[in-house]
Amino acid sequence: MITGLVVAGGGFQGLPMLRALHAFGARVVVADSLQENPNSLEADAYVVVPPVADRAALISALRRLCEEWRIDVVFPTTDRDLPIVSELAPEWRRAGIVVAAPPYWLLEAWADKVVLLEALRASGLPVLPIVGAEPVTA
Repeated sequence: MITGLVVAGGGFQGLPMLRALHAFGARVVVADSLQENPNSLEADAYVVVPPVADRAALISALRRLCEEWRIDVVFPTTDRDLPIVSELAPEWRRAGIVVAAPPYWLLEAWADKVVLLEALRASGLPVLPIVGAEPVTA
């Protein structure tokens, strides 16, 4: 049986992934920092983990969950947990876990439009010129 980990999946943002995994017959572990939320009732296991602000503790908790539950696939559900999942992705992939997140370097490039456009231009793709990209000061 496949076991999926849905990170920060306790609220409505995690519900579609939780239900899709169940529809495929997978067991679903939801990890979220909030004790009470709707998906705690639908998940096969609901685990309260540290908030994203406590990065080191959250990373440790997610690593432990992957080992304890023998996780096969990991899905981040918000833009707050995505960088952490993306950062852990190479480690998890080496362990045979499928991770639904882009490489961290790509995530960083996407987050900065100037960096993204320069990367696209360097790759030979046509992009509009960058105008007014200087930081705005008050």
